[in-house]
Amino acid sequence: MVTRVSASYSKIAVQSLSASYSGLVSSICSDPFRINNGTLCKTVERLLTPDVLSWTDSGECVEEANKFHRVYVSSCDSNAFTGLSNLGVSCRSQLENFVIDLCKSENVRAEDALKIFNQLMVAQPLPSISLFSYLLSALAKNKHFFTVNFLCKKMKLNAVPRDIFIYSVLINCFFHMNQAHFALSTFGELLKCGFQPNTVIFNTMIKGLSVSGRMDDATRFFMKMEGDGSLPNKITYGTIINGLCKVGRVSDALILLQRMRDCGSTPDTLIYNPILDALCKVGLVNEAIHMYSEMVNSNISPDVVTYSSLIDGLCCLGRLKEAQELISEMECRNISPNVVTFNTLVKGLCKNGMIQEAEKYLEVIVEKNLQPDVITYTTLMHGYSMSGKVDAAEEVFESMITRGLEPNDHMYSVLINGYCTSHRIDDAMRLFENLMLKQPLPSISLFTLFLNALVRERDFFHVVSLYKKISLIAIPRDINIFSILINSFFHLDHTLLAYSAFGQLLKCGCQPDTVIFSILIKGLCRVGQINMAAKFFVKMEGEGCLPDQHTYGTLIDGFCEIGNVRIAVGLMKKMERERCRPNIAVYNMIIDAFCKGGWVNRAVDLHSDMIRSSISPDIITYNCLMDGLCSSGCWEDAKMLFLEMADRDISPDVVTFNTQMNALCKEGMVKEAHKLLLTMIQRGVEATVVTYNILVDGYCLLGKVNVAVRLIECMVSSGLEPDDYTHNVLINGYCISQRIDEALRLFEEMCQNGFIPDVVTYTTLLGGLCDVGRLNDAQILFDGMLLRGHRPTMTTYITLLSGLSRNRQISKAVSLMHAMDNYGLRPDIKVLNILIDGLCRSDNLKDARDLFDGISNLGFVPDVVTYNIMIHGLLRGRLMQEALHLFEQMEEYGCFPNSSTFGAVIHGFCVNNEIDKAMEFLNVMADRGLTPNASTISIVVKWLSKEENYLEKLESFPAFKPQRGKQIDVLTFN
Repeated sequence: MVTRVSASYSKIAVQSLSASYSGLVSSICSDPFRINNGTLCKTVERLLTPDVLSWTDSGECVEEANKFHRVYVSSCDSNAFTGLSNLGVSCRSQLENFVIDLCKSENVRAEDALKIFNQLMVAQPLPSISLFSYLLSALAKNKHFFTVNFLCKKMKLNAVPRDIFIYSVLINCFFHMNQAHFALSTFGELLKCGFQPNTVIFNTMIKGLSVSGRMDDATRFFMKMEGDGSLPNKITYGTIINGLCKVGRVSDALILLQRMRDCGSTPDTLIYNPILDALCKVGLVNEAIHMYSEMVNSNISPDVVTYSSLIDGLCCLGRLKEAQELISEMECRNISPNVVTFNTLVKGLCKNGMIQEAEKYLEVIVEKNLQPDVITYTTLMHGYSMSGKVDAAEEVFESMITRGLEPNDHMYSVLINGYCTSHRIDDAMRLFENLMLKQPLPSISLFTLFLNALVRERDFFHVVSLYKKISLIAIPRDINIFSILINSFFHLDHTLLAYSAFGQLLKCGCQPDTVIFSILIKGLCRVGQINMAAKFFVKMEGEGCLPDQHTYGTLIDGFCEIGNVRIAVGLMKKMERERCRPNIAVYNMIIDAFCKGGWVNRAVDLHSDMIRSSISPDIITYNCLMDGLCSSGCWEDAKMLFLEMADRDISPDVVTFNTQMNALCKEGMVKEAHKLLLTMIQRGVEATVVTYNILVDGYCLLGKVNVAVRLIECMVSSGLEPDDYTHNVLINGYCISQRIDEALRLFEEMCQNGFIPDVVTYTTLLGGLCDVGRLNDAQILFDGMLLRGHRPTMTTYITLLSGLSRNRQISKAVSLMHAMDNYGLRPDIKVLNILIDGLCRSDNLKDARDLFDGISNLGFVPDVVTYNIMIHGLLRGRLMQEALHLFEQMEEYGCFPNSSTFGAVIHGFCVNNEIDKAMEFLNVMADRGLTPNASTISIVVKWLSKEENYLEKLESFPAFKPQRGKQIDVLTFN
């Protein structure tokens, strides 16, 4: 844009004026409604043009500013004031006629209008205001909204009066430029000037506000209109009813419809259509059909829009037969369905899996000389893709291309989703490569859709690969892309790369939102970095980004997983303070954590709090509580909970039954657990392999392996196949019953039938062989395990070491301990305990004591088991004083004796015939809340029974007073 100014201007003047003009256009680019009136009009009045103008801007009004510049330069032509004379205009009436005729023409150029406006402004006397109205109205009809605003400002500056018609045009222009606030201020100016708004003004305001989504303001104007005595007409009612329907306020629209009837105005098709459409969209199709019948009975003819809305509603509810009947009814009424109507029906058929029927309607569209559009083809493609027929979707795509239609982003996204859902990632990537070659490039939203499709398929590797390609081309990355990338890195266990992606996000100027922070927190919790997750939570709040239920739930779950329920509860209370109401998932997490941590009473209390907060517990809540109560042996409470479930109409599922059965089996109540299986089947709840495994394990632990075998046979007959756990449990049962040969036979059968034994299987068999003293066979099995590539675990080594120690093969045990290092395992306190126990059993107390005393040099701290083993060994060697010294030492070192420790010392006193000291230790036990076990009670009773009145002596000690639920049976006294 280069123009020249008169040479008479000085260089300074030219620079000054050009700067003013450039500033004016720059203002238009940034905000066309904040221009200084004085500067604007002085520039126009002087007909000044810039010497050189260049600017770069990204504002929404750049194109409008370009238009203004072109019009302005054209209107400043030296012939601007002679143009009308050249056309033969010689008097006022001819001028007026010329302007009116020009405005009536279909296309008024802004350049011509600006020239005429300038001549009208300098004419003496000033022409009729109606001429200005004609001119502005013509410009508005031709969508020169910015020019209208500019000319109205010039009129105001030059004190040219504006009539109500000009105000109406200006208000309409503001609404078209999405500047509702300026429209409202112009309406206020109209009132200040003493004008009484008419129906046209009100209709303009109501329509503009409705289109802007400001329905409350539109409704207020409707009420004001009636209050001011302006009667709403059909256009008014139609406008506001349409606006209400678009925002889902159907009930308000129906009230207005009745009000319209009450005022004696008859609704027409244009008023009924939006209401019918809104009713169908909210699923009130029967009500819509009733209104349609009412409409027809009132001799109001439905049109294609009416039928399209009804067909859409019926299709959404799966009432396809009725929808097809409406197509036939349309033809009977000589109303031709359009492409939108057919698209609606095609969509409904595809949604319900009737793809072939949908394709027939594509043929009907062509037969009726209608052109299927991109929506038609996209709908068919989506139908085929959802049915897993991606090849058919490709054919539809090719057919569309053949017809000359250009595919859009949505169509590509349907095809990409189809490829990903069908696990045809290579085809999806090939399509992506083709899209990369398109000019212009597809929008970032399409690439985001592709990445999301890959995430749904959990193909995080390709997500990262695709991101790298996107970053190489000129596509700006948005926050959605970064959220997908960070999530993928966490799933691939690339925590550092996730941090790096977060840094890139910040460098790109993206402001992290709740979604991004939630992904970071979840990813960090997933890899066990809970403290870092908590730091991001604090950072999130510090940056003014409020965490939502998902964010809180993620962090609460993380703390529950590591057993830190206190902080989890604190976070839930914080949720309540921040008015972010905890949902059922949050309550379930904490209830489950309480139960797993042994705080069942607190879990029950939280369950009660939840109900008081009007949050209904679900099956997960009850399963968590059931597990906690059963594990704690609170059977009566568990039964009450089961009844509560029935009262709340929540049916127990397989998890509920499995939980109860597992707890019963652990208590040795396997028959009761088996009865639950029968109850479960009677209620129609299908048992799983886990269900049978629980019972098989229960019977095996009781030594009833034959019953367990029959149960497995029943499982197989019901269509369930045993898994590795089933075989491991049965092998363990044989080992417990010392039927080791049968265990080995089952092991061989497993291998022959294709089952691959795992380290648990080998460890179980090793334990069984050690228990029966077959250490050579255990060594052979262990060597075979290593040859097959299985890595022994700490449990494997402890099992073998225990067997060797019990059988007093200490040298082999020490050699085995040193071999642990070959598999990256380091002996721990449990291993040392086993060796000390073996040395004690071998009467090698000196070496045992040396190893015990050297534990701290090895970097370990003796635990209560270590002390108990050493004390037992010393007592077995009749070294009572050394044992007592060790007892005192363990307390000094902060390792508190348990019932077993006290029992060993009491046993030593009894053997030394020091009954009084034994009874003193029993009292100390009672003071510390420890209960003597059956062995301790037996030895005390045995030695006391040699004295007279021993029963009275027994009852004088707190440890022997009757306790609830416990009795001393007759075996104790024998």
